Amino acid sequence: MTADERLVRVESRYFVAGFVVRDGYVVKAAPILRYMIGWATSRAVGYVEGKGWTHDLLGRLPDGRAPN
Repeated sequence: MTADERLVRVESRYFVAGFVVRDGYVVKAAPILRYMIGWATSRAVGYVEGKGWTHDLLGRLPDGRAPN
């Protein structure tokens, strides 16, 4: 992840995964969410909320490394 990217953590009843947003678009995603790559952030978040999943916007790790 670069400084302008943010990680969105998604939690459902069956999985916890995430996707990375940059400039308003999903640019990376866990395999279970890979269909969201290229989606606008608002579309991805709306989809997550519509499914009844929860989401959190996360940043970089305290030491500056990107989360795995």
